[in-house]
Amino acid sequence: MSRAPSRGQHQIEDLDSININMLDSPEVFDFPGLSAQLFEIAQAAHLPSEYMVHIVQIAELGQWKQMQDDNGVLSYRELARRGQAIERSIFGQATLTTAPNYYPPSTPPHALTPQINYAHIPNASTSAQFIGGGAVPQPANFAAVVSQSSPLQLVYLDACIFMLHSVVSGPNPRVPELHGAAQQILSRLQAIPANQRPVSLIFPLCIAGILGDNAETQRVQAQISSLGASPDLAQAVNRLIAHIRQARWAHELNTSNPLMS
Repeated sequence: MSRAPSRGQHQIEDLDSININMLDSPEVFDFPGLSAQLFEIAQAAHLPSEYMVHIVQIAELGQWKQMQDDNGVLSYRELARRGQAIERSIFGQATLTTAPNYYPPSTPPHALTPQINYAHIPNASTSAQFIGGGAVPQPANFAAVVSQSSPLQLVYLDACIFMLHSVVSGPNPRVPELHGAAQQILSRLQAIPANQRPVSLIFPLCIAGILGDNAETQRVQAQISSLGASPDLAQAVNRLIAHIRQARWAHELNTSNPLMS
């Protein structure tokens, strides 16, 4: 089913025409196009470039996963390998802020359909230009990351990690790596004074809304309203949250395994 792009200020793809019942497997919940939608929201929210580098990597991974799945050749072992390479670079970013973050795919990136606009992201091309082996920053000790990072940095890191796992495993809060994600992001947000919260926090809030229960999602929506984001951006975020939650409802009802509260 085709999807018409939004003509709003931020050119965020319209989600209204996504068929929420197009799920290939009754056992696994996934949301086609999730990585591209989250990329566009992060770009529209002006997420800092050092985090956008990771969003680009994750969006490329989501595109690769979808293409492989469409062709019936998706290797979950390769998907996990690629996801782990990105995860290492995200944790490395916390302490190696000046080091390049390379994502070494085993398939040349130029073989992918160019659907993502990287024009306004500094250094985003490093991911697309690097092919084969290379140095990937090693994971930093998480306790050290927490102690050396500000609450704002931590909430951005959380958003990158939770986006990655949502793309790899599907936006399912039952997945161990995503359990408690919404509460963690909301808790980080509370440590940031209200007058010091940039509009770019709408991206972590989007992730929290996608993965939260009803109460957490209501808190997310209240926080989104308080950020002063443009109406186009706020509507796009709330629409994405609603579509994914609705799709998850349909999936859980079809599999008689309800997780929504």
